[in-house]
Amino acid sequence: MTRMIVAAFAFALATPLASPAQSLRDDPRVASALNLMDLWVDAQLAYERIPGISIGIVHDQELIWSKGYGYADVERQTLARPNTIYSICSKNGERRILKWLGLVVKDCLPTSS
Repeated sequence: MTRMIVAAFAFALATPLASPAQSLRDDPRVASALNLMDLWVDAQLAYERIPGISIGIVHDQELIWSKGYGYADVERQTLARPNTIYSICSKNGERRILKWLGLVVKDCLPTSS
């Protein structure tokens, strides 16, 4: 299912627009792919019990879509928004990320996986 959504979105972004002046966000194929992704993200949050997430999609330096899902703070019932800033809240997580970034800078790990 994940591969199908990614493939649909990649196809929508790779296919040329009818008019060069037309914005990518106005293309009906992109709108359809974004709608499918929106439904999939909602389902994944419920299935994985993820409290909240914010997503933005950028193409050619243009933000074409953004949305917050769930809660930024579950205890206070604060909704996630596209511009919500999240905290890692784990020193172990921070250490792992910093260690990984250090290895990437030293060319010990590939940057794409």
